[in-house]
Amino acid sequence: MQKLFGVGTYDGDTSTQREIKTETGRKVIWRCHYYSKWVDMLRRCYSERAKKKNPTYEKVFVCDEWLIFSNFKAWMINQEAVFGSITGKELDKDIIGDGVLYSENNCCFISRKVNLFFSYQRLKKESKLPAGVIKHTNSVGRIYYVAKIQHPVGYKNLIKAKRISLKYCRTPEEAHFIWAKEKLKIAEFVIADCGNDKIINAVRDKLAILISDAENEFNKIKG
Repeated sequence: MQKLFGVGTYDGDTSTQREIKTETGRKVIWRCHYYSKWVDMLRRCYSERAKKKNPTYEKVFVCDEWLIFSNFKAWMINQEAVFGSITGKELDKDIIGDGVLYSENNCCFISRKVNLFFSYQRLKKESKLPAGVIKHTNSVGRIYYVAKIQHPVGYKNLIKAKRISLKYCRTPEEAHFIWAKEKLKIAEFVIADCGNDKIINAVRDKLAILISDAENEFNKIKG
């Protein structure tokens, strides 16, 4: 049996999608959401084309159990039974996990809003600067570091939020600390969308570490 992306084994006994004939060919009218999530996960980790577009997945893996479709599907069914519908939610490995391994103990389903809130983890890996910081050179060549954040109007719509500048700083550490403090202000409005205590506690733990690390780095340059 050919493996999906060279690693995945599909052992399901039903169709993964339904199609109808149209005048121009065939149209998909239904896809198995268990299969779609499984394929998307494998694609991120094992498709060379996908990893070129998103290099942060270069060292991300799927646990051996989830390389078999039926195991992943069983976990998803259990998540639905415990936490309700996962329609429109995204599979996350960062909030309760280590960001490196897709597995039962590391993953949960979160809303798009919550996922975007933690997108700084990915951006940080792609940049040489701390999260929330960009480098700016003014008209006379002086370099500043700008704290910028996705800031929803009234903290209600993170998805359509505008990225605004908070402050121009002399060091990236100061800019990062300012960004982290503002991130914490927004957090409570995002936490309400987390859905269950396990995710809420994990979000608060990550934010506490974020603030502590940012403050420590800022204090180092001050001292």
